[in-house]
Amino acid sequence: MKKKKETTVPKHARALLWSHRNGKIDLAKDAPVIIHNILALGTMRDIKWLFKKIPAKTVRRIFHKFPLNVYTKASFLFASETLLRIRNRLSPKRYVKTLY
Repeated sequence: MKKKKETTVPKHARALLWSHRNGKIDLAKDAPVIIHNILALGTMRDIKWLFKKIPAKTVRRIFHKFPLNVYTKASFLFASETLLRIRNRLSPKRYVKTLY
């Protein structure tokens, strides 16, 4: 059984993780939602917090393994190519909510 890795969401990122009203999140259980919401909608401050809490290798693996349609085309390209340095082409259809 996985250990609970609960942490408090900083005030600057709470709007992105609104489903956790009490400000507490389980990093192991909620990792896909946390990662995608912050990469798609977060500020650089939010992204720095994400990489302090979850190692880049884990973020990259979860981004690839659990796609979520929350990105614009620009935010998808920024997250995948610039932040995560994923060089193989990922299908935008799995990540981008609108393709225009």
